[in-house]
Amino acid sequence: MDKIVAKPLYMQVHEILLGRIAEREWVPGSQLPNEAEIADELGVSIGTARRAFELLDEKGVIVRRKGIGTFLKNVDDIYDKYERIHYADGRRAQFDIKQCTVDRRDASAEEQRKLGMQANNEIFCAKRLCEDDTGVPVKFEISITPSHAFPQDLDDDKLRLMTTIELAHFCGLALGQMSETVKIVKPPRESARALGVKPSDRVMCLDRLLLRLDGAPLEWRVAWCAMREDLLYCASEGA
Repeated sequence: MDKIVAKPLYMQVHEILLGRIAEREWVPGSQLPNEAEIADELGVSIGTARRAFELLDEKGVIVRRKGIGTFLKNVDDIYDKYERIHYADGRRAQFDIKQCTVDRRDASAEEQRKLGMQANNEIFCAKRLCEDDTGVPVKFEISITPSHAFPQDLDDDKLRLMTTIELAHFCGLALGQMSETVKIVKPPRESARALGVKPSDRVMCLDRLLLRLDGAPLEWRVAWCAMREDLLYCASEGA
């Protein structure tokens, strides 16, 4: 017979906090109750509440500001975690969307597999061309997201003008883990044409799977970035 193993109390508190975040009780950038308040509300020791908060910190969900309090990460903190292209001087490279088209269609077999979806589920397919602050095209990406992940009344302008991370922040969705592979490749013709490079040139290819805090896939994105001496890929947050 399988044994039933009870979860440690701090893990139970941790999961309660995650559930509240996933249900948007707290939105990105907002201040969370302190450890003493959570301990009092849930009837646990402050040490138990502190360990639950430490797990949130380890997962990159919160940011602690000494003498001020604990906050759910805001959009700037989120960008630092999920967008890994930086300038050589250490600044995070946040590009502007120059062009974007969005199609609503059924997910392909590969998209279903990547996003854990069923057949005939609808997705948003966004193709974005991004430029640097001088107007030079630097990144072309194809982003696939399940349409049910966002409010049904979300208008197409927001889909065109915002990245998935910005949309998640706008809709109050808490983001979880990300996996991303990086390769130097020859670009597909569509990407080469958008970036103004030759199909025989080399570009940086970023293949990312982004999860919500509850573990559900939110986005599969493939991006092709121009190879430039002033752009670097930082493999870890805050690098």
